[in-house]
Amino acid sequence: MLAELLCKGQVVVGKYRPEEPTRQLQVMSISRSNSSKADFVIDGDIIRITSSGHEVDQSRICSKRDSLLPAIRVGEWAFSATEGGDLLDLLGISQLKTGSEKSDIFIDVLDPLTGATGLQGYTIKSFLGSSPTLFNAGMATNFTYDV
Repeated sequence: MLAELLCKGQVVVGKYRPEEPTRQLQVMSISRSNSSKADFVIDGDIIRITSSGHEVDQSRICSKRDSLLPAIRVGEWAFSATEGGDLLDLLGISQLKTGSEKSDIFIDVLDPLTGATGLQGYTIKSFLGSSPTLFNAGMATNFTYDV
């Protein structure tokens, strides 16, 4: 998801109901934690990685993303793909989870209608394997129904 957002530079919102139009919001920056500093800043075709001070061509990230998806789809429950490690290295990511926040990433978007920007948290749900769940089942989320 992170690589997809960095490649496209936009996120589609809307479609709560089929008759609603969708809108595309320009992604300004992406953070992996709920902090005021961005980890990745999109500046045209260049992605600035603030933690390392490096800049990466957007096309390199897109190329790594394109080779990673087929490698994931080939696997069963777990997969071993060097493409994933290559992408993480390119983005300067050494660990997948950054903290205990509920959101996986935080995106600063530009609304073309209002010109406003705002940081919003998003949880990543994947349809690559089985359908994602709304919450993880455990003792705290156990439900008992009486019939």
